[in-house]
Amino acid sequence: MNNINELSVIINGLDDGASTGEIRRLFHYKAHGISDFLKAILSLSPNKKLINALEARFPMVNNFEERLLLYRNLHKMLYKNSLPKYLSALSQIPDKTRNQILKKFIIFFNYFYQNRDEIIDIEDFKIGNILFGALLVENNLDFNKATNAFSKFCNLNSKIAIYSNTNSVRFLSGLLKNGTLLPNEASVVLTRTTDSIKDIYQMTNPITMNQIRKLSSIEIDDKISFLESLRSIPIYNEDIKEKILNSDIIVYGSGTPYSSILPSLETKGVANLIKQNENPKVMIANLKKETNNFLYVSDLVKDLYKYLNRSSNKSINKKDLLTHLIIDDATSESKESKSINFDENVIMNKYPWLKIVKGNFSDPLNPSAHNGKNVLKAILRIVNDK
Repeated sequence: MNNINELSVIINGLDDGASTGEIRRLFHYKAHGISDFLKAILSLSPNKKLINALEARFPMVNNFEERLLLYRNLHKMLYKNSLPKYLSALSQIPDKTRNQILKKFIIFFNYFYQNRDEIIDIEDFKIGNILFGALLVENNLDFNKATNAFSKFCNLNSKIAIYSNTNSVRFLSGLLKNGTLLPNEASVVLTRTTDSIKDIYQMTNPITMNQIRKLSSIEIDDKISFLESLRSIPIYNEDIKEKILNSDIIVYGSGTPYSSILPSLETKGVANLIKQNENPKVMIANLKKETNNFLYVSDLVKDLYKYLNRSSNKSINKKDLLTHLIIDDATSESKESKSINFDENVIMNKYPWLKIVKGNFSDPLNPSAHNGKNVLKAILRIVNDK
């Protein structure tokens, strides 16, 4: 970070799996999904012990007796300062910090006891999600303020700021090419490498059981028409406008394409902002296949343009949206079924202006993940060479 004046990270709030989905339900679907913001902030926090504490989870339970024990342990933790073994990571942080977290827990639980009159099912809840949820309560569901408060709590460098791509709450559904409905973001994420996604749809409300029943009984063309009638592409968060217009470089990160990067780009006005910035625009190619849609790097590039174009009511020159591709050396050589193949000839024929940056960008201990330090060095070289 010493070579970076400022880093702005833009994330969508479509996540609705596991405890994140339950928290969205508890907030009557009036808040973004927390999980991806939590992951980003913790990945950038310098406080390793705090990271471990906030990533700790309550256990899954198998029967009524285990559930009673879970709530008994929660009560002892909040009111008798007695930590269960599965949350021992909380004992490794300073007493002051731990007590702050426990006070936030009480705010979180009291809010829902008073507003929903129900006992929250906390199995598999991550500590960080509960803390973030409490900050949402304290900030009257203002997600931007809660994000800033959580970033500060995690000692994030003042050079780093985390933003939601939009202030409008949206929910994600999808459709496979064989007509199978993907009713929520979690099902989009859990698609297999043998699946092919036809399209994704951002909606103002979660898809209902009645809608699911209707979709299960109609032909694929009618499914597409119905889902398109529900589509609602959000407008960008005003807080990101200046960041995109004035950044020295714009980086399209890797990740699960149909739940992370692509719907983030499918935000009204974003492509026009990116176009106005004349600095480099860099795509970090994924290292592994997520679905059968992405067998080659050119597939990633094609869909990046597709979803950016949806954010604008005018056609935008592709050269104004992408200038560089960061490709791992192994990606260009690998024939393994789990790896995305680098079809350089196809890319250079379709997009001859793109500059290809090859290097050792995979983590030696986890080849499906990027080596952050090497990727950062490549990004800084692109900035310095412009």
